[in-house]
Formats: sequence, structure tokens, C-alpha cells
Amino acid sequence: MKEQKFKIGNKPAILWGEKSEKVVIAVHGMGSYKRDVPIRIIADISQRYGYQVLSFDLPKHGERVYDNTIPFKIQNCVKELEEIYEYVKKKWKIISLFSCSIGSFFSLLAYKDKKIKSAFFLTPIFNIEDFYDKYMLIFGITDMMLEEEKEIEIPLGYTLYWDEYSYVKENPINRWNISSWILCGEKDEVCSVKINNAFAKKFDCHLEVLKKSKHYFFEMYQLKKLRKTLEEYMKCMNQQEEKN
Repeated sequence: MKEQKFKIGNKPAILWGEKSEKVVIAVHGMGSYKRDVPIRIIADISQRYGYQVLSFDLPKHGERVYDNTIPFKIQNCVKELEEIYEYVKKKWKIISLFSCSIGSFFSLLAYKDKKIKSAFFLTPIFNIEDFYDKYMLIFGITDMMLEEEKEIEIPLGYTLYWDEYSYVKENPINRWNISSWILCGEKDEVCSVKINNAFAKKFDCHLEVLKKSKHYFFEMYQLKKLRKTLEEYMKCMNQQEEKN
């Protein structure tokens, strides 16, 4: 598959596939990067339906892991996704979205008012306030403590930030009008099936749940399911294009 490496501003990026008028913006999750397995899978499938895929490294990930100039915070990532969209809309006529885990939350905030044809969310995190509240309770952190300390690192290798927590509270997900598919695990320990189901019902999304699967998709049976579901999703989107 053709790969073109370049930068969009300060963001290392890869454009996958042959030249097309259609593109998928691929947003990775925490601990991932622009060439991770799920992104290579969507790139492989998308090219057969005439789409290119654009992936890039978020702050503190991939080629930017040692760059300390921009912290991996929600508000920073949302801004970068907005910058990616501004770049993409000048070069492609049809834009779709693929996002993983917390990258899905960034996408909801950045793209809720953008012209995007369809979206595919892999094990998304839709409720960051719930994520914060859950881990603050587990580790005995109060709102007052977080406000005073400004940032607190928890044993999971994740840092809780007061300004990020405040940003999430001030920016609730109250609209999403883009045709969307969701694939998540039945045993997702980060964002429960209950939350995913509520989101799917509220915004009329197609939801598929993989039995016995947890949050991170890396085992063969999970990746096989991802390929199968992405094929179905792309076929569905292609049929809609032909009708229009």
C-alpha cells in the first residue's frame, strides 16, 4: 500500500493509499500512534472502496513521544484535530472519520459541527467526566485536591489535570448528527457497554458488541471482528454513495 509521510504543521502524518477525492481521518487513542494495527486495518480496507486514510501522531505519542512542548490534554488534542480538518477540507471532497478510544472523545468535540459523511468508533470513550469521577473515587482524589494540585498522576500511568477536568465539564457532548458505527467490547473496563449503548440510542448509531472482549483490541479474534465490521461499514457507506 502506498504511504506518504509528511507533516501537518508540527504533526507527523501518513497518507495511505492512491490519490482520491475521498479520505478517512484516523485518530488513534492513548498509548497508540499513527501506524498502529487498527489504523493499518482501516487503511487496507478503505483503499478498496476508493478512500485514502490520513493518520497522525497526537501530542506525546509516536514520533512526538519525547516532545514536551504540548501536553497530552483533551483541549490540546481537540485543537489539533480541528487543524487537521482545516487541512483536509481543502484537499478532499468527501471526509469520513475513524477513531479509537479517547480519540473518539476528541473527535466528538472537534467535529460535531464539521461536514463529515460518516464515522466509525472503535472501543470509544464517550464520557470523560465519568472516567475522571471513577478514578478520582478509586484513588481518593477530591475536586478540591485536584484544583489545588492542578495535576495528579495516578498509578495507571495517566495524569489527571484540573484544567482538563474543567474543560470536559464545560463542553458536554450534546449533539452528534453524523452517521456512525460503534464497535466495543462486552467487558470494556474503561467505557462500559451501558455508556456506549446510551450514546448509540441518543444519536441513532449502529452498535456492535464483541462478547468477552475488553477495551484494548489487539488479540486475533478482536482484530478479525474489527476487519469484518469495517468491511460491513464500508460496504454500507459505499451503497449510500451509489444511491446519492
